[in-house]
Amino acid sequence: MVEHSLDRLIRIISRLFVRSLFSGIPLACLFAIQCNISTLDCRQEDPSCSNSSLMSLIVILYRPNAVYWGDSNDNGLYLSDLDSIESGTSRLLFTGPVSPNILFISADRKWAWFTGGIENTAYRADLPAGPATVLDNGYSDIDGIFFAESTGILYISDSGSSTIYSATADWTSHTMLGAPVGPRGLFIDSRDSKLYLADNTQIIRSELDFSGYTPIVATAGDPRDLEMDSDRSLIFWTDQTGGAIRKAGTDGSGDTQIASGLNSPFGIALDTANQWVYYCETGTNSIGRIKYDGSSQQMIFSGISCWDLEIARSF
Repeated sequence: MVEHSLDRLIRIISRLFVRSLFSGIPLACLFAIQCNISTLDCRQEDPSCSNSSLMSLIVILYRPNAVYWGDSNDNGLYLSDLDSIESGTSRLLFTGPVSPNILFISADRKWAWFTGGIENTAYRADLPAGPATVLDNGYSDIDGIFFAESTGILYISDSGSSTIYSATADWTSHTMLGAPVGPRGLFIDSRDSKLYLADNTQIIRSELDFSGYTPIVATAGDPRDLEMDSDRSLIFWTDQTGGAIRKAGTDGSGDTQIASGLNSPFGIALDTANQWVYYCETGTNSIGRIKYDGSSQQMIFSGISCWDLEIARSF
């Protein structure tokens, strides 16, 4: 998940003031409902690279981060703000046609992509209230979804057919990238333009077109979901049958188990600011968290039938 820092906000505001003084951009743009600030230098993944107003950006950045998950008990998409998650409170965003299982939330919180039913159908829902629409129902068993904010490309891994696809966000155009053994969770590192994949019993790294396929963790257990902390050059994954959560460097070094004795862990999400790993423990119908170093393990929610988690800005 792309996390927009206060430093980035300050940088954007500074650019606006400088441009307003030296190139005629009105200071009113700081408060306009619609103001084109796309002329400012920025990275494509920055929300300021669109025609949205700076005030809208500030509202997004002011919001705390939240954990999102789907609950198959009622097919609901839920969230809980990280700054109050220990209270055990959550909010229902919408109820879908199926349970949001494998899940991804866009950085601007505009869309949620998820699988449903027997995981052969890909959906996209408008946030926060839906509705969910079918993108494609021709899959076998979707185990990974990732939307690369910097390129606008969606990636899907289908373990049932041993294929990886890339597509536009609305799925109007899609391409098969390759045929790994058993593709599951995946992560796109936009900084280095690399694709990381939990594949059968390995963690692999490749180019975005799936060329240069290289195993970096040869014995990863039964890896399911995969997440990355790019700032710390760390990858994390769940070992479902091993009942563990593991981490390693992005080069595969330092493979370490940070949680053990879990009952069928599946999805994970990273609170990189506070170095928490949140996880769905499907065997106990619960959501827990643990620090990067394996300390302070806690159960946060119980009675929740979830498979996957995402961390994004709250509503």
